[in-house]
Amino acid sequence: MNRKWIKKIMSVILLWGLLIGTGLSGCSLLSGKEQSFNDAADSNLGQWGRALSAVLMQRNKMNPYYFGGLEESAKAAEVTKEMLENGWNIKSREDLLYQSSTELYQGDRFDYQTDLEFLNGLSEEQIEACKEMVEGNTEVFLTETLKNKEKWGDKGILAWDMSKLSVLAQWGYRAGYISREEAHALIEPAAELIKEQFISWEEVWQNYLDSYAWWCAKMDLEKDEEEYAKRLAVYENLKTAENVENPLFDNNLFVSKILPVEGISYEDLLTDYQPKQDE
Repeated sequence: MNRKWIKKIMSVILLWGLLIGTGLSGCSLLSGKEQSFNDAADSNLGQWGRALSAVLMQRNKMNPYYFGGLEESAKAAEVTKEMLENGWNIKSREDLLYQSSTELYQGDRFDYQTDLEFLNGLSEEQIEACKEMVEGNTEVFLTETLKNKEKWGDKGILAWDMSKLSVLAQWGYRAGYISREEAHALIEPAAELIKEQFISWEEVWQNYLDSYAWWCAKMDLEKDEEEYAKRLAVYENLKTAENVENPLFDNNLFVSKILPVEGISYEDLLTDYQPKQDE
């Protein structure tokens, strides 16, 4: 079992209670015209980022409508720094950019694609033989990988990694490691990949949930049906509560041009933070 990832899960769970007790501003889910979204001017990357991170923000008692999840304050910076350190071992701007680069260029997709390449080299008969030979979590992992392969093809587990990247960018901004505009720039490649591979937010979040099931199997965890159901319910509730004039999950983004922030690019931000090829 990968204890590094187990630590990530537990630290986030423990911090839910911390967030509830801090009195931090940013937990309102109001979606009316008066809502402040904290997006950069003349860019729609804030909207992309908020939609990509919405479920994880809400599960962490933050406001998915507000870029960064929490309004600016010393306490918000302290809480997000603690979450980044306990969940990702991120303690600095450099750590944040390196982890963002890892999620963008590799993420859990690296392991998924490796497994997929192996399975693609097997005949149907060999795959059936593998199913008969394995048991326990290995059987679950094989089943989830094959299910994702059949359902999603080249899309793989993309939404899972891009949601994490969006959260990292926003928490890094709220922690003070990067500016709001830099956080928007980090979300740009995630928006490009999601727009290229999917046609709606419903499809994106179904891919995310299927990827969650695969990830649990990868980490030698039993899929937490209760947590799976809660994440699905969060998405459905947010979707139902949307204001039609300011939707959180706006499918028009998939047919609109991505508007980057001026003067900042993710390539420049991540140039010195490329992940190692053997990770």
